[in-house]
Order: sequence, then C-alpha cells, then structure tokens
Amino acid sequence: MAVAIGLISAAVLAGGAQGAGGGSTISAAPPVPLAFTVSGNTSSDAVTNTGGNLGPGAQCPGDGEFWIASLVEGDEVTLKGAALAPSVQMYVDVYAPGTSDATVATAKPLVSAPLVSTGFTATRSGAYPILVGTSPACGGADGPFNLAVYATHKAMIVLPRAASIAHTGTLNVKVESPDGKPISSPHLHLTLYGTYRASSHAGARRRRLGTGTPGGGTVVFSYRLPATESGPVKLEVVGAGAGYQPLAPVTGTVAVH
Repeated sequence: MAVAIGLISAAVLAGGAQGAGGGSTISAAPPVPLAFTVSGNTSSDAVTNTGGNLGPGAQCPGDGEFWIASLVEGDEVTLKGAALAPSVQMYVDVYAPGTSDATVATAKPLVSAPLVSTGFTATRSGAYPILVGTSPACGGADGPFNLAVYATHKAMIVLPRAASIAHTGTLNVKVESPDGKPISSPHLHLTLYGTYRASSHAGARRRRLGTGTPGGGTVVFSYRLPATESGPVKLEVVGAGAGYQPLAPVTGTVAVH
C-alpha cells in the first residue's frame, strides 16, 4: 500500500543571488541549491562555446555557463530565470545525469527553452548539468542573468504487511523516495488512525492512535487498543505539513491478537 506525496521547495526568484557565476565546463560547474537564486554573466564570466547545444540549435551557436542540480527520481522540477539588461534572449538547457564534458557536444538536452519558466520530471536520481547562455549569432546578446531551480519531491508511504497486531505496541511505516532510498523529514507529520468497535454494543468509530515524523525512512507509531478489542481494525495513515501536498489516505485491515 503506497502513495506519493510532494514537498515543494519555494523561494523568491528576486532574492539575493549566490556565487560568482557558473562553470565553463561541467566538471567545474558549481551546485545550484534548490529554491535559491544564482547569477551569471556571459560577458564577464568564463564561458563554454556550446556549439549547437543551446537554445535555437546548430544554426545558432552560442556561449554559456554550467551549474549542477542534484535531483531525486520523481522530482517535479521548475526552472525560472531572467535575462538582465543588456543581455537578450537567454536559453536554458538541462542534460541527463552522466553527461560529461566529453559527451555534451553530442548529447540531446532533456529541456531546451527560453530562460523564463520551464519544467521537467527527473526520471532518475543524480547530478543534472544545467547550461544557461545565449546565441549572439541569432539575435541574442551576452550579459547578466539569474536562475533558480525548484523541486517537488515525491515520497512513498508504505504500511507493513501485517495480518494482525497486538493490543499495545508499535507500528513501523516506511517513507521512501521512488528510487527506494529512505527519507527523513521533520516537516512531514503523519497520523495513524484506527477504525474499530470499542465494545460489542458500540458502532465502529475512527480514532487517532499516534503521530510521528520520518527518521531514517521510518515513522514509528506507538499505539494502544482496548484490551477487549478483537478486531478487525482498519488502519489508516494520513499526512500533512508545511510545504507538503495533501497525502491521500493509505489503509489496511488487520486482526488483533
């Protein structure tokens, strides 16, 4: 039983810029932190001659700067930026993890678009080279620009495959990224509910059994059921938190021993 959630990293693009430009090669490219604005200047920074890899294509060679974005499989990524006067017609290209200085000349970008707002989904975890620049040969003009990368991270919430549980104990719920790596986040708050009859004369009612946040890929819920409860009990996990999309309920039914 699993469901995907998302955490959106948010910041103001016009916020303070970080660093002194990108790299003229992928191997020299600095990291671009998520939800933070970096800046460059193709007039004054060391740049790469991008050939046909930037923006309009082979008929419009250009120059640009590289950054590296560390992304996780399933990330919904948005790139935002702007050409700043006197620069004109800036483009952004994103390459797959593993693209190197030796292969970039023939690599096809995952994304190639004007530097305004564009997005893609990370299909695997890794370091994604990002190239920003312009083509003076086709109407562009070198100069300053800014760039910010935002990501909505996915997580998979999985209930244990237990046929029955004790009246008192703990329940371990896994929290993983789509590539199976454990997630720890103090921002994600999960709640465990149980629906059961407190007595033979009462109707079934949903009750909160515990709350927690994931550490090392697991939320450990401590719970207590009435000693008279014989089941079945419907378990339900929901989640919420600042910056997180609503978590659809994850459910399972167990006996009580």
